[in-house]
Amino acid sequence: MEELKRCPFCGSIPTLYHDGLHQVDSKRRYHTTWMILCEKCHNASMSNSAYYSFGEDGVLSSYDEKDGRQEITSRWNSRYRED
Repeated sequence: MEELKRCPFCGSIPTLYHDGLHQVDSKRRYHTTWMILCEKCHNASMSNSAYYSFGEDGVLSSYDEKDGRQEITSRWNSRYRED
């Protein structure tokens, strides 16, 4: 996974959060919302939902082939411009 680029507004390093895993149904599927926030200026935040499931081996993986972390990181990084 690519690293987060600096905040496009203040240049600080942002933080990637999620709101925990919330069970969707009895089939071991879960939902979470990924968020990126600049702790310094609080102006640059984004969020993205994603679904995950636990396999028979107990490993958590993307349920719908989309990893919310990668999607939100790519969106965030597209806002940053090098000087």
